Amino acid sequence: MLHGRMGRPLYALGIALSAIAAFISYLFAIAVSIVSGSIEPGIIVLVISGALIAIVQLPLHVKRLHDVDLSGWWLLVPAALTGVLLVTARTMAGPDGLNVFAAECWVVPIPYALACAAGFAWPGHRGSNRYGPQRVGHSTLVNVASTIGAAGLLLLLAVVTVTFFTS
Repeated sequence: MLHGRMGRPLYALGIALSAIAAFISYLFAIAVSIVSGSIEPGIIVLVISGALIAIVQLPLHVKRLHDVDLSGWWLLVPAALTGVLLVTARTMAGPDGLNVFAAECWVVPIPYALACAAGFAWPGHRGSNRYGPQRVGHSTLVNVASTIGAAGLLLLLAVVTVTFFTS
């Protein structure tokens, strides 16, 4: 499951599908919170769905790192930065807790976004490497189109989510 390599187009497709799944889980969590009249069940849904999406995304990131001839352990760098930012955001929160509209809360996903952007942009290692043979290559046009498409979809989902929460 964590062995092998993955090119940019398949990685972009996997990230885009994960973003759609995350957006649907956010909507479901909001619906659960509204129906129950409390925010706690919605938070439980978000935590569980977030963990499931992270588990599904792990092989995507690891195989993409393998394609550029890096170990999957490099995923610990953005994970550690995200943890530091989350702790910082939590300590900056007021007495009412973490406000999802506060600026410090929106900084938390930046390391993950940068890791995804690097995965979209970084070309794979040519030929075989220690993680396996090179997959059938795609043209530059396919790579650029898949990267722009996935990044555009993520941006659209982010705009829709922010609009929904601020309206």
